[in-house]
Amino acid sequence: MTDSVVDYQELLQNELPRVMHEVLLAILGEHAANTVLNVPSEHHTPLACRVRIRGGFEGEVVVSASLDLARHIAEHMFEDDLAGPPTALEAREALREIANIVAGNLKPLLGPSNQLGLPEDLAETAVHTRADPIARATLEHSAGALDVVVYTSL
Repeated sequence: MTDSVVDYQELLQNELPRVMHEVLLAILGEHAANTVLNVPSEHHTPLACRVRIRGGFEGEVVVSASLDLARHIAEHMFEDDLAGPPTALEAREALREIANIVAGNLKPLLGPSNQLGLPEDLAETAVHTRADPIARATLEHSAGALDVVVYTSL
């Protein structure tokens, strides 16, 4: 790994859990109080998406979550627009929003001149198949797990 990637790695590993917790706290409010950071996930994570970062840093942020947690997030995020319990499509939309928010919060840590791509859905089989992430954090909530992994293309 190059020196710049090592620098990003240390910074991201320290900041990623804080960013994840703050994002969920902003969306779930008091319902985020029962989250635990940096524990191995025991939940199945069928929903995943990524946001590519291009510029001074080349890489991507991959966010995955259990369907129950994504539905819980959608319920809070879209509460005024829902006709009933969140659907799987609404859960996926909420996860894309979470990915965009998390990547947006990490972008300034990765130096100047970076641009975010649009959130892209990933197939379950494509999640975490790459080796050597530069940062990873998992957040456990009573509704399920949220996992964020940052990879570099360098």
